[in-house]
Amino acid sequence: PLVHTWSLSVEEQIYLLLPIILIVTILGNRKFNQSSSVIQKKTASVFLIITVMSFISFMTPRVLQPLYFVLKVNIPNDLSFYLPLNRIWQFCLGGLAFLLVGLYGHFKNRFHKLKSLLQLLVLIFILAPFHSDYKTNSLFASCLSVMIILFNTLDALPKSMISGLKWVGDRSYSIYL
Repeated sequence: PLVHTWSLSVEEQIYLLLPIILIVTILGNRKFNQSSSVIQKKTASVFLIITVMSFISFMTPRVLQPLYFVLKVNIPNDLSFYLPLNRIWQFCLGGLAFLLVGLYGHFKNRFHKLKSLLQLLVLIFILAPFHSDYKTNSLFASCLSVMIILFNTLDALPKSMISGLKWVGDRSYSIYL
């Protein structure tokens, strides 16, 4: 009955791993007296590499089959279910979006019509009554989150829906637990 709590252990692993990666990246670049924008760009590059590698692993788990064979893992699905490798892309994607906002300013006033349309399409897809697999849903939820970070808004939605989403958001972690 507690299988849904698997994500908590994955999150904790990511919360331990990402700060170490950030510290090594930032301190390694500060050693060479580089400007903060150069450090941000290099950190964004590290996040991009992690995102791409993890996303490939998430979408095509067979990529890691040779590693599972070497480690003598008999049930690779269990390993990928409980380790952060297949999920860290979502965290790094959010970090990458945050760094892009810091590097290039807010995207809120740019691409206004496109932004509203994309947000609405992604939200409709997530909330639509048709069934899709968890990978597709994860991808669209991550895209919506990135758009919210980049554009710093959900103004494509009616105000009543935004207030409802805020209400659920304030309580969602408690509801989840």
